[in-house]
Formats: sequence, C-alpha cells, structure tokens
Amino acid sequence: MLLLKKPSEEVIGQFINGQRSLPFSYAEVGITKDGICPRGYGKDQVREELGSGANTFKIAVAAFEKWKQFSVNWVEIYPRNALIIPDSVVAVLAWHGCFWSLNACRIVYVINEQGPISRFGFGYGTLPDHAETGEERFLLEWDRRQDIVSYDILAFSNPNTLLGWLAYPLVRFIQNRFRRDSERSMKRTISSCN
Repeated sequence: MLLLKKPSEEVIGQFINGQRSLPFSYAEVGITKDGICPRGYGKDQVREELGSGANTFKIAVAAFEKWKQFSVNWVEIYPRNALIIPDSVVAVLAWHGCFWSLNACRIVYVINEQGPISRFGFGYGTLPDHAETGEERFLLEWDRRQDIVSYDILAFSNPNTLLGWLAYPLVRFIQNRFRRDSERSMKRTISSCN
C-alpha cells in the first residue's frame, strides 16, 4: 500500500486486521528457517558481528523482542509491542522521501536454540498487501566456541506488483538500505548497553 501521507495508528490497525486471515503471498513458506532460498527470487543475505559473550547475546535477544532491528529513522513496526510468536501479523511502515509504504507480514516461525551455537530469531512472510512476495529471516547467533555474536538477515523476494517490477532498482536499493540500517541499529543497541 502506497500513501502520500503517514497513516494514523487507527488506519494501520485496520490494515493489520484486514490481513490477519489472508494467506501468504508465496508458496515456499518457512524455507528460510534452514537457510534456504528458493530459485526464481532475488536473494539477500548479510551477516554482521555484534560482539562477544553471553551479555551481548542477551542484550541482542532483548532488543529483538522489542523489534529494535527496525529502529531506523525511516521504518516503523506496528503494533509496536507485537509478540514474536508464530502467526503474529505486523505492518512495516516506511518513509521513502516523498511517499509512505505500508506492508503486511506474518511471523512464520521462531528460532530459540541453546547449545554450542545458541540461536534466536524469526522469519516472517509477506501477505497479499505487501509490495514484495517472499520471506525474511532475522537471526542472532552466539558461537560459544569462537565467542562471536552475529546478526544475520536472509531474505528472498520478488516485486508483488507491476509497479514494483518497473521500479525494481529502487526496490533493491530500499531493501539493501534497510538491511544496512538494521545492522547499525543493532550495533548501537549493543554498544549503548555494554
């Protein structure tokens, strides 16, 4: 959904409610959980080291639970206190300089594993009223052997509309900008708490 002015929280709530019962807009639901992206889509993966140690991992997980990876100056998540649980529906509101976009996603799965490599994260998939069709995984990993905490984003997508295909270079720029800004947000959160 493209908008010329920022929608109110009431409009965003109605948008989310209208998406709750709709199916995913792609067939390969849940495939990113295993680090796989299907053929025929644009694929993105970025990985950034956040630091080391149990405290860094704990801070990063707490930040994820508050959607801090979306704390960039041009993106907002709604509802702001959305639970990271399967089937939770969220809207991503983004400002693009001269228009707003509002996109609906549903959490497909949650990862919460302890072991030599502890992992926390989730994947969400696009719903019909999203500019893209595909899935994105946000993952934190603490490799205890090397004592490295990393933030990993894995996504596959294609435009969901003719306009999206026509503006594909702009779409790719926006996606890459979000991933870069998301990593910076997580690094800021970690450094401010250590």
